[in-house]
Amino acid sequence: MSEYPRYGQDEPYEPYPQYGQYPQYGQYPQSEQYPQYPPYQQYLRYEQYEQASRLVRPFTITGGRTEPSRNIFTLITIVTATASVRAGPGLQREHLRALDLCAAPAAVAEIAAHLDLPVAVTKILLSDLLDQGRITATAPAQGSGGPDIALLEKVRDGLARL
Repeated sequence: MSEYPRYGQDEPYEPYPQYGQYPQYGQYPQSEQYPQYPPYQQYLRYEQYEQASRLVRPFTITGGRTEPSRNIFTLITIVTATASVRAGPGLQREHLRALDLCAAPAAVAEIAAHLDLPVAVTKILLSDLLDQGRITATAPAQGSGGPDIALLEKVRDGLARL
């Protein structure tokens, strides 16, 4: 007599509970057969979405343009948003963010830093907004050629007397 049970008689193993639960293919509940996941954008956290959006190439933001329509912007040009409507057709997310930053006067370099975009791309976005009349650009004030030499000499002489 063998010490192992014959097939079908006195099985030493308990049958698994899921076997035989669904006798035919296609009778599985929908959640077990095909799990329903939300779309990709819905389950990303905000920080992850921001990191993923930085992977967009700058030329896609500008529509392939490499030069602004107006070449009046320098790093220290002061840009201010006008009182016109902020949202409108043809504005991308970056345009709207730039408009929000321009609510108070800001330099082009400062706007580029806050947008986390290259300065060249920021200049193109700002020139788009300037063409639409949504911002005003003010060139930095030009000096009279340097400091007053007589005043500097008086300061030097006063410091030497101390």
